[in-house]
Amino acid sequence: MSKWLTFFLIFALVATFACSKSEEQKAPESTSAQPAPPEAQPKPQPKKEAPPAYPLEIYKEKELVSSIPVDQFNDLFSANVTIQEKKYKGIAVRDLLQKYKLKGDYVILSGPYHSVSLAWNKANADGLYIVAYKTGLLQILTSTPDNFPVSDFPGRVIKITASASPALPPAKKGTQTAKRP
Repeated sequence: MSKWLTFFLIFALVATFACSKSEEQKAPESTSAQPAPPEAQPKPQPKKEAPPAYPLEIYKEKELVSSIPVDQFNDLFSANVTIQEKKYKGIAVRDLLQKYKLKGDYVILSGPYHSVSLAWNKANADGLYIVAYKTGLLQILTSTPDNFPVSDFPGRVIKITASASPALPPAKKGTQTAKRP
């Protein structure tokens, strides 16, 4: 029995010595500067993709007057517009209507999901602008928010229509409308 006890004590002593020796070797490594584990490093956020840029289509009733591609936005929207102390590149809706010689009783400003109809005199009033961003997004901004509640306008503009009626009649059944890419 004493042989077993002696063997066990020697084994315990060797095991303890070996464990303490390996911990000493690991200790200097852990004090040196090591990169944090991948879990602790912040992951880069994926960049949000800009929404697709659509050309601006200008209509007189149902007739397409002009389609302005995105690469020509800088030429058309070149005026400096100041709205609430911020500077934008844009054009007054009044000037855009005059440039394309549009006439009508109403102006319909359309986005991909929403349209708003303005009376001709209201659309030609001062303070209503279409501004262009670098991403190709066109947005309606106003320097007189009391006259034009911004929440009524579409988030982005892709179509302007001069019309005799406040809204164009829906397409006839059986006709297909072109889908945007």
